[in-house]
Amino acid sequence: MNRWSSRVFVSDEIPEAELLAILETAYWAPSSYNSQPWRFIYVRRGTPHWDSLLYLLNNFDRGWTGNAAALVIVLSKTTFALPGKSEELPAPPHSSNAGASWNYLAPQALVSEGKFKD
Repeated sequence: MNRWSSRVFVSDEIPEAELLAILETAYWAPSSYNSQPWRFIYVRRGTPHWDSLLYLLNNFDRGWTGNAAALVIVLSKTTFALPGKSEELPAPPHSSNAGASWNYLAPQALVSEGKFKD
């Protein structure tokens, strides 16, 4: 009922070590067969690849994310091999698994930002 989405970022930077520590929390998320089918692509503002990732966004989103300290894109692999096998099979839960990793990451980012105490 009280959901709110920020469309403003402060111009603070995030040190790479801090961002990597936040991203590492996603590693601990559960996944089907412990396959961890997610990958995170990230870039920090002011680094050489910033514009490359920023321009993947549509015009509206690009307009309000320009001040973000970092952009993070979550990818999920749609296939996986059963343990001990090499044949890739469809992985229907891939997006749920990637969502679980994001659900581990997001609260850690808030703790890191000082919004919550760990």
